Amino acid sequence: MLLAEKFAPESANFKTWERDETTSVLRVLGNNGIYYTTISQAERQEIIRIVPIDGINPDNKQSILDRTYPLVRFVYLAIPKQTSPAVKKFVEFALSAEGQRIVEQAEFIRLK
Repeated sequence: MLLAEKFAPESANFKTWERDETTSVLRVLGNNGIYYTTISQAERQEIIRIVPIDGINPDNKQSILDRTYPLVRFVYLAIPKQTSPAVKKFVEFALSAEGQRIVEQAEFIRLK
């Protein structure tokens, strides 16, 4: 689907890291480290403490949706104005009900 090539765990276009980068970066930073990450990466890590802001933790999805946790990051799909049919097909899939289910399975917040 990506550049008309396979994008699956058995293909060369897919890489699974042994661990997310949050842990390795914080280990390098040591006791003086501050880093940003996604909640799904942070909540399962032993050396990471999620910082509450104004007493609100981001591990409650509702605090993200209603923005009571004030630090959020939006992710955008960006494509060239003139793009290939494969890219158009991927964007349609990403916005479809099935694509949004995958977004939610990856522990991000779906659009709809």
